[in-house]
Amino acid sequence: VLKNTLVTTYNFTNHLIALEDKFTGKKIDTNKLPKAYNPSTHQKYVDKRIEGMSLKQRQKLGRLWKEKERIDPDMKNRGNSFIRILEYSSALD
Repeated sequence: VLKNTLVTTYNFTNHLIALEDKFTGKKIDTNKLPKAYNPSTHQKYVDKRIEGMSLKQRQKLGRLWKEKERIDPDMKNRGNSFIRILEYSSALD
């Protein structure tokens, strides 16, 4: 299990700007939401996407989400943040 795989970026007022996977160098929080995602059917979308993910991808999703909650406990649009992390995790090999 990889530990400490995230890099967090803050601006001068100490607000979180981005969550980044340091092994790939990809910023996760700045990805666009997928066109197929509809906030009104959030859980249905999540369930369907997770069902098609491998164990490794689901574990990565869990680690990234836990870190996101740790570094940004008062985040706005939690659902959107989760979907961005879900999409990122599901694209990993």
